[in-house]
Amino acid sequence: MKFSLIIATYNRKNELANCLYSLSLQTYKNFEVIIVDQTENSTLKDLCDFYKEKYFLDIKYFYSKIKGGSIARNIGINFAKGDILTFPDDDCEYYPETLKEVCDFFKKNKNVDALLGKIEDKNGKNIIREWPQTEKIIKKSNFFLLYSAITLFVKNSKDIIKFSEELGSGLKFGAYEDADYILRLLDLSKNIIYSPKIRLWHPEIDKNNIQKIYSYGLGFGYFCRKNLSLYTIYLFLLVLIYHLIILIKGILKFDKKLMKQGYYSLISRIIGFLKR
Repeated sequence: MKFSLIIATYNRKNELANCLYSLSLQTYKNFEVIIVDQTENSTLKDLCDFYKEKYFLDIKYFYSKIKGGSIARNIGINFAKGDILTFPDDDCEYYPETLKEVCDFFKKNKNVDALLGKIEDKNGKNIIREWPQTEKIIKKSNFFLLYSAITLFVKNSKDIIKFSEELGSGLKFGAYEDADYILRLLDLSKNIIYSPKIRLWHPEIDKNNIQKIYSYGLGFGYFCRKNLSLYTIYLFLLVLIYHLIILIKGILKFDKKLMKQGYYSLISRIIGFLKR
């Protein structure tokens, strides 16, 4: 079983170096790393060549003038030769056993089309969300609490789906391309499982970055509009209520940071939903 690790990167030399070093420590060695670089005047090819020569990583480097995380991932999909595709961020790191655990899972569960894992630190602390400790079958009713592009491992095929190039980092709607991808897999009746045994690391999200909050909110609103159904309408309203509560808490506590977070989270989701 061969893996294709498709990494979109933009102006993150140190983070990418840490990511590649973590891959050099994998106990399972049958994988290729496809780097799609969108950095102006980039020197990342030299970095990739260093890890290729010193650590014998199978790295394929591509440069794209067109920016956007989803665009880069789709370029990587076009060149992927692996049986399993996965999409680590350039600032995430794998634990030494990550790929071995994924390989073992697919060997034991041949009917599974895609696998989701968890993000946690070395001490077992959850990162980004509260990941369940038990295995779950992914359905439309629970996928939104269990998805992440960086923990997704999907079987490669001739009809492999691509990421929506309207959603994702560096694009107009700056997030939720991974939620869109998982939902489209479910629409195709793919068998997807979440397993807490699949672990990797990613830095915590900066909740005080208003630009990122706004961009993510646009992505969520557009994701719900793009996949319009009773379920996404319900999800949209539920999330709006959640951020409205945060805004009200900020007002009641005279907490400017909380007010900003609640306001921009709320308004960006509405704008993203209304935009075409």
